[in-house]
Amino acid sequence: MIFAILFQITASQVVFADDPLSITSPDITISGIEISGRSSSSNDIGEGDKFRLTFKLNNKNSTETLKNISVAINSSSSFSPVDSGSVKFLSKDLAPGSSDEVIFYLQYDGGSNTKLPLTIKYTRGDGTTVYEQSDFIAISGASSGGSSSPSPSYPSDTTKYAPQLIVAGDSLIPTGWAGGKLSFSLPVRNNSSYAAKNIVISPVIDDISGGLLSLDKMNLSVNAEAMKANEVREFPFSFDISPNAVAKVYPLKFSFQYANAYGNTFTSEQIIYVRIGNALKSPRIVVNSVVTDPSSIQPGNPFKLDITLRNQGNTPAKDVRVSLTGLKNDGISIIGSTDKRYIDGINGGKEAVLTYSLSCSPKLEGGSNGLTAKIEYKDESNTEHTEESQFFINSLGSTERANVEISGITSPEGSVKPSEDFQIAFDLLNSGTTDAVNVKVSVAGDKDIVPKSADTKILPSLKKGESQKLVFTMFASQDAVTKNYPVAVNVEYEIDQAGTKVKQSVSQYVGVYVDNGQGKSVPRIIVDKYSFEPSQIIAGENFTLDMSFMNTSKQTPIGNVKISISSDDGIFSPVDSSNTFFADSISPKGTIKRDVVLRPKSDAESKQYVLSVNYEYEDDKGNPYTSKDIISIPVIQTPRLVTGEISIYPEVFANQPVPISAEFFNMGKSILYNLIIKAEGDFQVQGSSYFVGNFEPGKSDMFDVTVVAASAGEAKGNIIFSFEDASGKPMEIRKDFTMNVMDMPPPPDMEGMNPENMKPEDANGGRLKLILFAAGGLVLLAGIIIATVIIRRKIKARKDLMLDE
Repeated sequence: MIFAILFQITASQVVFADDPLSITSPDITISGIEISGRSSSSNDIGEGDKFRLTFKLNNKNSTETLKNISVAINSSSSFSPVDSGSVKFLSKDLAPGSSDEVIFYLQYDGGSNTKLPLTIKYTRGDGTTVYEQSDFIAISGASSGGSSSPSPSYPSDTTKYAPQLIVAGDSLIPTGWAGGKLSFSLPVRNNSSYAAKNIVISPVIDDISGGLLSLDKMNLSVNAEAMKANEVREFPFSFDISPNAVAKVYPLKFSFQYANAYGNTFTSEQIIYVRIGNALKSPRIVVNSVVTDPSSIQPGNPFKLDITLRNQGNTPAKDVRVSLTGLKNDGISIIGSTDKRYIDGINGGKEAVLTYSLSCSPKLEGGSNGLTAKIEYKDESNTEHTEESQFFINSLGSTERANVEISGITSPEGSVKPSEDFQIAFDLLNSGTTDAVNVKVSVAGDKDIVPKSADTKILPSLKKGESQKLVFTMFASQDAVTKNYPVAVNVEYEIDQAGTKVKQSVSQYVGVYVDNGQGKSVPRIIVDKYSFEPSQIIAGENFTLDMSFMNTSKQTPIGNVKISISSDDGIFSPVDSSNTFFADSISPKGTIKRDVVLRPKSDAESKQYVLSVNYEYEDDKGNPYTSKDIISIPVIQTPRLVTGEISIYPEVFANQPVPISAEFFNMGKSILYNLIIKAEGDFQVQGSSYFVGNFEPGKSDMFDVTVVAASAGEAKGNIIFSFEDASGKPMEIRKDFTMNVMDMPPPPDMEGMNPENMKPEDANGGRLKLILFAAGGLVLLAGIIIATVIIRRKIKARKDLMLDE
């Protein structure tokens, strides 16, 4: 069936290669425009429709022959060539008054511009000058929404023209660090043959891992006006990452909303994975030093107490509250305020000093008096932390005695590692009025803080006003855990009191923070990239997974590395190999590569599956660690559409309708999407194509069509089954058939059978032949009608059965 197309030609613009000339009228005009070969039975041209465009180019130049003629479709067109380029060359020159035919096979992409812009180039005379002429053909009936008439005729079911937006594969996992931003572009593909419009992509807020991520702006969605078929576009997103985020890979879900050209809306969800690292260390507030003024307090006298707090982490502590406990009336009490102090915050690695005004009771005996500082604070995620640190204050029992003080004490400012030496140094001063004798100085800490030099030093005497500097070397054992260890500096001495040797003592505590490698220096292993071959993984078929593993530490090597992969849902199993790899060591920031052959279950659904990667390894000190990673593997089912034999008469008559039918079955384990069936060949097809839609596994159906062959001879045809698999890949199956077409036999000679010209016995024979001929034709027609009715009833019964199921 052929439809005429309205067309219009613009005011032609002709341009010469050298000097422009004034051309008052074009050399070439267009006529005889026709459209045929529509892929849809409707007279309108809808999005995705294909058709054949035929027109003639006419030489209106009365004196010159036009040569080297080409016709090109401009790139701004809403119509794209099918199975050919956008430029056609005429096979002959055009003499004055002659014409030649041009044919383009086109597909409409649904754009609003339904004009087909053309550029025509040619030469005249000696061929040295190239002329260019711009025209266009306005295609009537072409519209992104259907017909352009006031009452458009849409397809009865426009939901079948469904776009499919998915996250494009082969992209690196977005990576961010705790306390920073996670910014990335989400690659989205329209994995269908239909345009998508009014696109809205949003992160699923309930799925943002309980506050792990938060949007950095109020607008939650990213929009796009439209995406063409198979177009890939990137959508930007940015999130803030919680400072307390655990280092691992997290799933992140996105919601897709979009419409097709007919206004039908669709929604879907896609999951991606993001990797979060954490180089931050939570705040830890410790008592770094305690100083009194004077250094040794006198009973009955006031004194100042300075407590220095230090944040051993590298993230801020806020809302710091310090309570001083151990105060009492007959011992050490506070003057003029409460025992609580408040600090807005202490940044990582910084210090804050609290000053208390205290008094020493006249009844207080000489020696060390214990107090405790209880420290409460919050981290950046408002998590509460509590620390307690005990310290001792030295007091004198009498004013007429030796007074040995510990002053100028120094200790490591930062953290120390296991087996690393450090020094405790201080000045020992006798500020009393008499000499101190038999002075015994010792340092003592937890069992994991071990002295390397002698832990005790003896001084025979320390005269009044005399000062000596003492240094002790210590180290942390391999079993030391990450925490602040108190180290006591103890001094015992004797004074002469009324001829009697009386023992006195004084103690001072200093904190040493040990980091055993459980902080930010802990080496970690991650899958920094992976790939698989083949790129499309089929259920039940082997594939090779290539993985690269990185030691993320910048300074610590790791050894005795054991890596095992597992499928939590049992979808994947290794083939002819183990699921475990070993490596002697991985250097800092170094990588190793491993591969394994896996096979997914043959009945696995078409979707993304998670594969767990488990690590066991040791650092350079032999400390064991474990961690876990996950990677995403897409699996698809191989579509399996099986067709039965084509039911057709072996011999048919020309110009007579002939029914053709064929059964088909989905023998695979996945849905066949957008299944459509049609017939084509050396005949006229009566009836439209059969759109089945989504064809479920295990279902069957039948296709029937009526064809009419125009002439006798062998007529060849095809039944074409077109559908998309689970990944949106278009597929096609062709079933060939052949008909032997015969001419209809001529009726008997009616003139010779005129009863008036025949003998009585001949007249009776002629009537009999006429009756037999008519009866034969009726029998053939009745057979065709009965066969068609039976086939259609079988199809209806089968569809009713499928609906009941």
